[in-house]
Amino acid sequence: MAQAARIGSAAALAAAVAAVAVAGPAAGAADWTVHTYTAAFQPDTLTVAVGDSVTWVNETPARHLLQFSGDPTGAGAAGVQVGLARAPYVMTVRAPGRFPYRCPIHAMYAVLVVAPGAGGGN
Repeated sequence: MAQAARIGSAAALAAAVAAVAVAGPAAGAADWTVHTYTAAFQPDTLTVAVGDSVTWVNETPARHLLQFSGDPTGAGAAGVQVGLARAPYVMTVRAPGRFPYRCPIHAMYAVLVVAPGAGGGN
């Protein structure tokens, strides 16, 4: 019986993750860009709306990490860490809140603020 409950819970979790992964941007969603330089993210604070997409573009030959406090994707992770080399990284934000992030390699800090409604902006 306990095994059946675990299987049911695992199936429900898998369905929820699949729904988040398959869902596209919300109607009217905006696209934003953060540039990563040698010692700074630009802008260092960005306010967007749930459903918007943010692209991080590395403008240097150096490798950077994006290490978030929390999970702006809404997938429920305790934190998100992404390697950023020459290819851009795109994230669709689905969870409202304030998400500080950093590059621990270069001591760079920034904040992504996700507003619950439409009308992001900086």
